Amino acid sequence: MVPAGLLTHEILLGIAVVLQRPSQEGMGRGGESFQRDEMNLRVR
Repeated sequence: MVPAGLLTHEILLGIAVVLQRPSQEGMGRGGESFQRDEMNLRVR
């Protein structure tokens, strides 16, 4: 059985990789729309 702490670490690593991917592929679709959503959340 895997310790819970390690499991959360794996999940956070996965999220970090997913978030970094758009910027690596050249901002285009994913990165821009993600940033726009963040700005909208901050404005509200």
